[in-house]
Amino acid sequence: MSIQRAAVRCSEARIDALSGALDTYHLYNAVRGDLLGQLGRHAEARAEFLRAAELTGNRAERALLLDRAQTSR
Repeated sequence: MSIQRAAVRCSEARIDALSGALDTYHLYNAVRGDLLGQLGRHAEARAEFLRAAELTGNRAERALLLDRAQTSR
């Protein structure tokens, strides 16, 4: 496992530890989506970006998050 991949996994674990408190905060879901994408877990990343898009009240952020969801493979 590369050092970068190990660092992403560690970050994912730290983010997951905050899940209960931040589940309804759109940036939590966006960060989690980004980390999952870096780990190659694209379906999960897509779901997180879609959730983040649902939660934000900002149209520009929503557009960006929906684009990230669409490009997650």
